[in-house]
Amino acid sequence: KLLISLYRDKDATLRETCINSLRLIGLPEAAEALETLVQALSDRESQIRAVAAWAIGKLGDVAAHKASRRLVELLKDSFWKVRTSACIALGCMGDVVGPSLHSILVKCLKDGSINKVVVCETLVRLGQRGEQILIDILKKVPNINYSLKAAIIQSLELADADSPSIDFVIEELFRNAA
Repeated sequence: KLLISLYRDKDATLRETCINSLRLIGLPEAAEALETLVQALSDRESQIRAVAAWAIGKLGDVAAHKASRRLVELLKDSFWKVRTSACIALGCMGDVVGPSLHSILVKCLKDGSINKVVVCETLVRLGQRGEQILIDILKKVPNINYSLKAAIIQSLELADADSPSIDFVIEELFRNAA
């Protein structure tokens, strides 16, 4: 409660410290600070928006219904740390965010606005549909686009080994190993 009240301070360093402290506390204690964390996603200071996204990511799917829309908006933020933090936070929420996120992430992958590995890892964390999208891209990407191929292959290490689609993931990884 003290951290929530201190977030209202004018001093940006204090606000950032409050949000970062809530990130470190995590669940279940920080769940009551969700409204403050969502509010911090709109802070005028980019570093605070980035830390708030990280903190919300630690709350996982608990925060999805309140924060996912704003996190998607932050994928277009002018500061790269905010875009990256928002992307990672969305991945921590899993597939509860919704299917429209897949196409948004593919667009980010194509335009390079967020690190390719981060985007690919987020797609994998979104479940089988994200894995399939990456496999489809991997099948089509020319061998000269090494950075994209490497990002996809690296991210597929996060694929769910118990998933029914894991055979397709492994098959494509072997195909690209040659």
